[in-house]
Amino acid sequence: PNLIRSLASEIDSADTIRIIVSFIKWSGLVLILPDIERAIRRGAHVRVLTTTYLAASDQRAITALVKAGADVRISYDGRGTRLHAKAWLFHRRTGFHTGYIGSSNMSVQAMSEGMEWNVRLSSRETPHLISKFRATFDAYWQDPAHGFEPYDPVARPDDVERLRIALQVNAMDSARPVEELLLFDLNPYPFQQEMLDDLRREREVYHRYRNLVVAATGTGKTLVAAFDYRRLAEERRWSGTPGRYPRLLFVAHRKEILTQSLGVFRQVLKDASFGELLVDGHEPVTGDHVFASIQSLSASSRLEAVAPEHYDIVIVDEFHHAGALSYQRVLDYLRPKIMLGLTATPERPDGIDVTQWFGGRIASELRLWDALERNLLVPFHYFAVGSEDLDFSRARWNAGRYNADDLDEVLTGNDVIMNWVLREIAHVVTDPLTMKALVFAGGVRHARFLALRLNQAGIHSIALDGETAKPVRAQAVRDLRAGVIQAIVSVDIFNEGVDIPEVDTVVMLRPTESGTVFLQQLGRGLRKTSAKSFLTVLDFVGMQRQEFRYDIRFRALTGIGRRRLEQAIAQGFPYLPSGAFIRMDEVASRLVLENIKAALPSSKVAIAADIREHAGRSSAIEYRLTNYLAESGLDLADIYGSTGRNWTDLVRMAGLTTAPSSDGEPKLLKRVASMLHVDDKPRLDVYRRLIIEPDYVRSIPDLSAKEQRLALMLYHAIWTKIGHQSVVEGLLAAHACGAFREELLQAWEVAADRFAHVTTPIDAQVPDLPLSIHARYSRAEMLTAVGEGSMVKSPYDNREGVVHARAFDADVFNMTWQKVEGRYSPHTMYRDYAISDRLIHWQSQHADREGSAKIQRYIRHAADGHRVLLFARESPDWEFGTRPYLFLGPAQYVSHQGERPVSFVWRLDEQLPADFTLASQLLAG
Repeated sequence: PNLIRSLASEIDSADTIRIIVSFIKWSGLVLILPDIERAIRRGAHVRVLTTTYLAASDQRAITALVKAGADVRISYDGRGTRLHAKAWLFHRRTGFHTGYIGSSNMSVQAMSEGMEWNVRLSSRETPHLISKFRATFDAYWQDPAHGFEPYDPVARPDDVERLRIALQVNAMDSARPVEELLLFDLNPYPFQQEMLDDLRREREVYHRYRNLVVAATGTGKTLVAAFDYRRLAEERRWSGTPGRYPRLLFVAHRKEILTQSLGVFRQVLKDASFGELLVDGHEPVTGDHVFASIQSLSASSRLEAVAPEHYDIVIVDEFHHAGALSYQRVLDYLRPKIMLGLTATPERPDGIDVTQWFGGRIASELRLWDALERNLLVPFHYFAVGSEDLDFSRARWNAGRYNADDLDEVLTGNDVIMNWVLREIAHVVTDPLTMKALVFAGGVRHARFLALRLNQAGIHSIALDGETAKPVRAQAVRDLRAGVIQAIVSVDIFNEGVDIPEVDTVVMLRPTESGTVFLQQLGRGLRKTSAKSFLTVLDFVGMQRQEFRYDIRFRALTGIGRRRLEQAIAQGFPYLPSGAFIRMDEVASRLVLENIKAALPSSKVAIAADIREHAGRSSAIEYRLTNYLAESGLDLADIYGSTGRNWTDLVRMAGLTTAPSSDGEPKLLKRVASMLHVDDKPRLDVYRRLIIEPDYVRSIPDLSAKEQRLALMLYHAIWTKIGHQSVVEGLLAAHACGAFREELLQAWEVAADRFAHVTTPIDAQVPDLPLSIHARYSRAEMLTAVGEGSMVKSPYDNREGVVHARAFDADVFNMTWQKVEGRYSPHTMYRDYAISDRLIHWQSQHADREGSAKIQRYIRHAADGHRVLLFARESPDWEFGTRPYLFLGPAQYVSHQGERPVSFVWRLDEQLPADFTLASQLLAG
């Protein structure tokens, strides 16, 4: 049937209608508007998501929907959008939901005249698709990070002008004036919020106040700095003058950057008078919030005119310039409370390490995956092709890399390899004669050989290396951009610092040992241009020495750990950002997998031998777990990821100690892996004292109620069965095992440097409850903390998804976002997920009815003074066994619907960490 007639029929019986389309034309809306108006008059709710993309929407149509009674939200981001969805969902109280997903926007051509494909879904035939549609729509609707903002020209008349400007601007492809932008709020995208969370953690958990942020050009580093400054200003503890913005110095090297950055700060702060320029004759009047060029700031006497402590916060953009003497002079002189560096490339060609100003650390780095997901870079099509004829296994290995002369020897003059390279370029690249390629060679002779053979094949090329004159390099870049040549073959000189957005092909023939260098080479082609929809990457895989690690390359590329990497390769990399693609031929897959398995020790015997080699003459006391992980490149998962493996046994096998195993030691050592998640300082401090100090353990009966509960939590974390008369007896028994005590402390030493979140103790709201919001807890710890574990009641006996904790007058919900079939019955595959960073969707047991006592207790909890506490985890397992839960904190009832099961929406008191929100929304689908 005609789509219009089908939609009209669905609208007529729906109680809630959700519509998502890229644009709305009056010509399409007028065909369906009477049906929508009739549905709204009888009480139906209508929600519409749309965009200003390409200025295709008609303002008249959007306004008409609102006047009819629909709720409309609009994405005003016209720079580029991933919203190409066109779908309708019809929700009914009867449970018989339907939907249409297809190609039709709301226009007469799409809905009536054109050749369009639309598929009807129903809750009876495709319930999982209906559920995912609703969850995704609700996430877009509720979460501001997705960029959809309410449009209501009646309640907010300014919305009319804003939409008019947005449609006009997108039609003209120009920028909005700052004075117009000041009318509207700016909020960070999820990937920017993660960076802000990282900065907060560095300051509040580790007390590091000089931090470096690394993110690619175009990812909004200045916005991150402005959001960070806004938060610091709201905290009201960083300003030297109470009630004022903290004194700010923003440093950059060009006027254009300063002017743009000042506009960004004014927009984020919604203060058009904020800040002053110090550049090109502009002089600040007050000097409290200055955006200064490095040239003006480092002038003879200007810097010394202010005290070193004058500025509360100093932000330095393009921090990779910091090696210059002018920057060094400024950085050495100023003593702010907080320093923030921003850069896209922390590496400098002269070898100066810019992280030296930040304790050698990078506080936050935008992952390649996040940039691709956000459509900030073009997606890549990555082809790994392999051949055993490409054999590097006999090349010498010096100081962590292949000997350059040996690489040249292997690659230069090898016609078999060269013919293979030419065949693969012809096969993979759309048109080699029009490509704009960077080819990374193994050495100078190899680069010249490659360029010669490419030219002989009709692919105009030039070889460049460190000895090539700068004018020749510059001309080569111009020729590549103009299409005069198709390839530049380089040795080391285009790893970083060169911006050629037109590059659409990257060819890798050098076995790159560094993950950073690999990403730099890849990044040469990831910049967006109007003529480029993706980057083609051709990576030639050969036989390697055991020291060479392919896992570093693919971990940098995909962001996944070494253990999961093997599975991803076998499955063909099923989880990639939109538009990205990885294809490995059979030989490449085999060679890479063999290398990954051989490059790092994985068996118990191999790791023990590796420990012995790294430790040298050191003893077990001198050579600690932290030393080995830092030197070997392994992680905690490599030590504890296999059942029963532990550091003590490995050290004994390595011969670093001859101390015999004590009674009960193996059982205790198996528990270390289950306690690696401890990630809040108050709990870790008490746990450490309980492990180290027997007198503190003996004093447990005299401790506070909170400390006693923490002691009981640690007892149940160590002992899975109650076998002692008291907590004191059980913890003293654990303390008596020296190997267990020492290993647990060493493991916690590693874990304590990797806290993911800022945590907040909840005892100010709930006295004596020993939990911290956004910390991780095992199920045993969680239940013991709320009074459901004692010396007579084991927390391991409780399997309920909701625990009524009478000790704290609370219902404690524990949820798992991704449920694995086989471990959950059809009746326990509940739909639990984060709608946004504040809203959580939770389903009751399948037998629960709305009128039952416990469901009514959940609904009425606030009125009855009853607490709701939420815990959640991404999946049942992680690399150390059973995955712990994240404590989300207290929550408030928002709504519920249906029964058998009953679906609830809860509002969290505290915003979810950005990384956990993203994980939830990815896994829940």
